[in-house]
Amino acid sequence: MKKILIVFLAAFLAFASLTQSSMAQFCPVNIQGTTTLCAYSLFAPGQPDIRIVNFDYQHPGYYTVTGYPSGVVSPTIVPLSNPQSTAEIWLNMTVNNDVTDVKVTVTYTSPSCTSSVDYYLYKCCNANNTANYWDKNFLDLPKTWSLLGYWEYNNLDVALNGIMYITSASNFSNCTFRMGPGAKIVVDHRLVKFNNCNFEAGCDEMWKGFDVLPTCTLTVTSNSTISDAQYAFKFNQGTNLYFGSGSTTFKRNFVSIYFPDISNLPPPLNTRTVNVLAFERVNFD
Repeated sequence: MKKILIVFLAAFLAFASLTQSSMAQFCPVNIQGTTTLCAYSLFAPGQPDIRIVNFDYQHPGYYTVTGYPSGVVSPTIVPLSNPQSTAEIWLNMTVNNDVTDVKVTVTYTSPSCTSSVDYYLYKCCNANNTANYWDKNFLDLPKTWSLLGYWEYNNLDVALNGIMYITSASNFSNCTFRMGPGAKIVVDHRLVKFNNCNFEAGCDEMWKGFDVLPTCTLTVTSNSTISDAQYAFKFNQGTNLYFGSGSTTFKRNFVSIYFPDISNLPPPLNTRTVNVLAFERVNFD
């Protein structure tokens, strides 16, 4: 009898451990999608793409969702049937997409874990009636192909919202980018160059800045200006930085050049190699 009891107890503990482990995959809540309200308009309502990608479809009652400002946004969670592990978050806004920023808070409470995540969507910025792009790859912008093996972007004057990606060899010349609130440019290629380009807040809020991914090279030259960013350039492990051949000016940025702290990561992730190929005539205003 004692042997049976021990076997039963061991099986119960193993089941409890498995249950807690399976529940833990839903903590923290993982929200992905757009960070701009450009896809939404009071006059032509569209649903911004926001979703929980590790949704506990067997226990939807474990979730609560709130929105701020109250009375402006009343978010709801809408589970999907395919895939079941994903649920959309509908905003149900009652104001225009260029009036206010929105915060959505999703809380998951189960017997084994609790997680609460704030997710922000920023109002849409249509600056000076310029062409507006949001959540795009830069390949969607007007460009020409150079026989030298890269895309050329010349004399652009555009508004950018949400998260924009540079994933191919690119050379930008004489461009003005009017950045929407909370907008971010992700550099994901080893050859990206800006010549005489201006980045500034298009409306009345700061943008996030550049996120330069590992192994990428970013060159900024010829009187380029980066203004109004929270972190103008965020450099990750193994990036290459080149400021030269003309001045580069940083204006009104909260932080101009940012290297995130990685000392608490395990080896080899806790070491960073950033190659500063040139740092000439850099001005901080």
